[in-house]
Amino acid sequence: MRIFVAMLFAALFSSPCSSADISNKELIVACSGKTIVYGREKGGMVRAGEKLNGFCSGYLQATVNAFENSNRCSVPDSDPGFILSIYTQYMKDRKVPEGDSASRTITGALRRVAECK
Repeated sequence: MRIFVAMLFAALFSSPCSSADISNKELIVACSGKTIVYGREKGGMVRAGEKLNGFCSGYLQATVNAFENSNRCSVPDSDPGFILSIYTQYMKDRKVPEGDSASRTITGALRRVAECK
């Protein structure tokens, strides 16, 4: 019974992001691994561009969704590439340490572009 109460207490009073959050450095490393996209042309296959990997895209999109839902805001463009660019620019402008929380840093960056009620 004590274990159940302790687990319930921990679940109720811990931050939902604390166990799943990663550092800025970890996210930057994850987002640096891009998938190269090829297209067809007359002479064969040609490099058409790059695509963010699934983890990076998912993490960015989930953070945007949480931000919009908890702040009654909307982000004008929730494309993962756009979110990554405002995130990295925010880190440069604010000199955010790599060890800080990635979700908190993204939230700060989103406040710059969000339209809130």
